[in-house]
Amino acid sequence: MMKKHDNSLFQIGEVTKILGVTRKALLVYENMGLLTPAVKDETNGFRYYSADNMTQIRSIRSLQALGLSLKEVAEYYYDTENMDKLLDKLYELRKMLDRNIQMLQVRSAKQGDFTVHKTVLPRQVCFCREYRCKDVAEAAIKLRDTYIAAARTGKMSMADRMKELPKPCGC
Repeated sequence: MMKKHDNSLFQIGEVTKILGVTRKALLVYENMGLLTPAVKDETNGFRYYSADNMTQIRSIRSLQALGLSLKEVAEYYYDTENMDKLLDKLYELRKMLDRNIQMLQVRSAKQGDFTVHKTVLPRQVCFCREYRCKDVAEAAIKLRDTYIAAARTGKMSMADRMKELPKPCGC
């Protein structure tokens, strides 16, 4: 078990800021068995999360954004008997998204319109480290260390990134 003061662990407030998720959501994930903090101090109830926990939270949020309920997210991770039902649902979601994309493409295309539109992408911060690894296990450790270092910079905050989005240029 990791020590709670381990520099590779994040307090619940840090996780909420970095990932843009509420404390209440994290506790719901925990109560549903979707998330287990790396360390939970039984004396004061403090929770500490690892980089792996943060990856799990992002995955849960992604599945929710696709339209899965938390019950379905739990089935996605833990139910090995009803996977066909969940696969069917995800395939249906993909078909629906493809249809909506096609409809928008048709609506956006104007006959004879060959205008080039300028697009401004949001400013991004990239974290790069170069390392050579003898095996996949070592690479996973190095990747986790890079994620932790990036998260500690404060530049991964979803709230801060949303503030930085450029305004439409009106071209």
